[in-house]
Amino acid sequence: MITDKQIEQLNAKLLPEHVSQREGAAGRKLSYIEGHHAIREANRIFGFDGWSGRRLGLRLIGEFVSDGKTNVAYECHYAVDALGVTKEDTGYGDGTDRNALKAHELAVKEAVTDARKRCLMMFGDQFGLALYDKAQTHVEKPGKAAEKPKADTRTPAQIAYAEYLEVHNKFGFPALDKEVLDDLKVVLGFSENDRDNANISVEGWRWLKDWAESVEKGTDDIPPAWTDRVTKALSNGEGR
Repeated sequence: MITDKQIEQLNAKLLPEHVSQREGAAGRKLSYIEGHHAIREANRIFGFDGWSGRRLGLRLIGEFVSDGKTNVAYECHYAVDALGVTKEDTGYGDGTDRNALKAHELAVKEAVTDARKRCLMMFGDQFGLALYDKAQTHVEKPGKAAEKPKADTRTPAQIAYAEYLEVHNKFGFPALDKEVLDDLKVVLGFSENDRDNANISVEGWRWLKDWAESVEKGTDDIPPAWTDRVTKALSNGEGR
């Protein structure tokens, strides 16, 4: 029984990173999918226990020796069972080696792999069907590399200041000019002498944000416990 998820996976376009290329006749580029990728996709879509392959026949169709090397070619008849149906096809493979047994081994492996891929291809684009369309309309177009977000070069104090300013403006407090800053610094415990030179630090701006929100809610009484926190957070901290 095929599931909706499997239908979606089978209907999806073939991703370009799953396509390999090799040089064919007259220098022409040929696109294909690797045998191991076809197996991996079958495991992903059908499940590890949801499909099987079987060799129906294997036939030697050619053999000759040239320059001390054995050249052989095999034909393999193969079947794949998945989703309650069976797909059959024939694949071909050749092998060349000075060791005759090695040449036969290479040719048999290639023929079986080719036959298996051709059977799986009948299940759709994920198995290479998309590559038989010259326009390759069912191959996903390579997308532009996602742009990396620009690094935030602001100091922690500048970020905290921006967060406070957002609350400040939201609640319609007076413009954050020198006079207002001086008033805030008074609230935060700055003396008259160091008020102009003191920089409000990260924790200071965060405290001010909390303070601004409390003012808006009508609970602007500053808890005594905050006094020490503010004193430590401010003066000689990072400037905005």
